[in-house]
Amino acid sequence: MLTYRNLQVLEQILKAEGEFTFRQIANQLELSEKTVRNHLDEVHSFLERFQLSLVITPGTGSSLRGDPASKIDALREIEAAKQTVHVIRSKDRIRLILYRLLRYNQTCYISDLEEMLFISRSSLYKDLKEVEEWLSRFKISIMINRKKGITIIGGEKRSRLALTQLIEESTILGGFSISSPNPSDFDEYLTSMVDEESFSRRAVVKILKNLEEESSYHFAGDDIQRLIWILLVSIDRIKNGFTVSLGDEATHRLQTSLWVKYLANQLPEIQRVFHIELCATEVYYLAGILLSSKYSQSGQEPADALLHRAQDISERFAAQVFEHCAILDKEEFIHGLTKHISLILQKAQYIWECRNPMKNVIKKEFPNSYRLAESIVPLIESSTSIEVPDDEVAYIAMHIMSGLERSRIPLQTIFIYDKHYSEIKFALASVKNHIQEVQIEHVMQESELTEEICSMSTLFSLRPNPRMHYRNLISSFR
Repeated sequence: MLTYRNLQVLEQILKAEGEFTFRQIANQLELSEKTVRNHLDEVHSFLERFQLSLVITPGTGSSLRGDPASKIDALREIEAAKQTVHVIRSKDRIRLILYRLLRYNQTCYISDLEEMLFISRSSLYKDLKEVEEWLSRFKISIMINRKKGITIIGGEKRSRLALTQLIEESTILGGFSISSPNPSDFDEYLTSMVDEESFSRRAVVKILKNLEEESSYHFAGDDIQRLIWILLVSIDRIKNGFTVSLGDEATHRLQTSLWVKYLANQLPEIQRVFHIELCATEVYYLAGILLSSKYSQSGQEPADALLHRAQDISERFAAQVFEHCAILDKEEFIHGLTKHISLILQKAQYIWECRNPMKNVIKKEFPNSYRLAESIVPLIESSTSIEVPDDEVAYIAMHIMSGLERSRIPLQTIFIYDKHYSEIKFALASVKNHIQEVQIEHVMQESELTEEICSMSTLFSLRPNPRMHYRNLISSFR
């Protein structure tokens, strides 16, 4: 089956008049001359079907020989074939490049990517800029060298987090759509991650359930999917010979985590199912991932001392929040905050790994809530001697925003009509259906107006200046 790039090269050759060079074809398609020559086998095979031949004269150029009518027939077939060959979308090209760079830490060559993605070099460089920007979120950089290829620079932990995010974006957020044959095994890789019937996914789900039973903890529903993915990514990376490294401090703190003990009990099952050996550092790393996930403990409250510290931090922070925000249910706000902070304090005993995918959005769209949330940092740090990451500050900001949302007081309004209710019926239905923050107190005829009603904050009417009109109207009644 001809690729889209095959068809492009063939089309330019068939349209060429007289002698031409492969350099000219390459310039027209924004490709390298080498890339064009790489398609010559397919070009010759296609032309033979129409009794056409490509004559190459070294040092002079090339020419196409054959019946002109056959050229027209060949061009018609190429045009029809182009309609059935799907060009890979830009976002899918970027994901394919990311996949090749991240999963195997492979060096990617410009010419290979051009062939795989069927795009010009200029388009490829545009994609690479987006790849570079995407990887920068994980503090991973890329090095581009025309001769040595494209490589990534970043630690193993960052690569695993980036791969996990790539899976999430390729399935939940945007889908992955290539209707022509997939030019990589990315599709197969995604299927093993998301298909509930896949062997590897079912095995990881079983291991997580075993961990829940042994620890009496239950992972949060909104976090379990990502936890499955990062465990699958880690197992795949270990299979391909990549291992994480941890600093002495992180290793020392994680050694005392109960999750290390729980994971150690699952090692025989992990090794049997996946045929891998987990070194101590990998066990500590995975324990840190479990520890940084959201979970609750069945039938138990946090330790008394921990809960007391969380309560004290929450009350001091809430006092600052209440000075700036009109929170109605203060007790509920403090209770939810205490539960969140107690979990932070518990995790802080071991390792600090927190990721909030909404962090940048919150910083940009809700700067006031974020700045207010930052005031909790010194309160927590003075209690735990740790650095609170920006991602956790964003979670606190979300808690503030949630409290504000629950405290909204609807705008009390009245609807006024002149003589017939039908005059305002449509406007009334529109407000009820589309403006949730409006509470309609009264719907009345103009003749029913009183001065007290006119003093209400908002009037809805079909008249252009209802408040002035109705005040004048009431004065005339007097």
